[in-house]
Amino acid sequence: MLAPVLSKGKPTFQSSIFSPTASPERAVDGSLLDDFERGTCIQTQEEINPWWMVDLGCTQTVKSVAITPRQDCCTEELHGALILVGDSPDTGGIFNARCAVINSLSQGKTEFFKCETMQGRYVSVVNPKRRTFLSFCEVRVFGKASDSISSSIATSSPESQPFLPKAYDQESRELPGEYQGH
Repeated sequence: MLAPVLSKGKPTFQSSIFSPTASPERAVDGSLLDDFERGTCIQTQEEINPWWMVDLGCTQTVKSVAITPRQDCCTEELHGALILVGDSPDTGGIFNARCAVINSLSQGKTEFFKCETMQGRYVSVVNPKRRTFLSFCEVRVFGKASDSISSSIATSSPESQPFLPKAYDQESRELPGEYQGH
């Protein structure tokens, strides 16, 4: 039996956005559809060190991560990518601990990666030291929910608020610079 899904509907970010229909929240919408043309997948621009990240809201126990790639292409772009878990949101979590390396994926087939019970607030997929793009359809983070999860972020302390860059525009939900997300 799988552990609870910790990532569904949580805030997400990515290094850049290829198009409005490929924004980061699509990877945690709960849909296992793997069709990019139907707007169910994320994609970054081609860039050095592309990344995607989900904010679990507080430090939680992460046991495994499942990634559903696109059915039509792009699994080779994920080869060598890292799944990282930790408490730092900096540069897409690049300084967090490594859960797994994605060595191969089959188009449209969900793959599971064991994290050996790691702790962290942020889970990211990063392809370091390479000029490429990231594109996949769903990321599910499985683990044990922390007892400290607040039922209302509005009443929680500033330290437990979701990570948002200082220049985040609440009205347009646009992020400047290296952070793009919803």
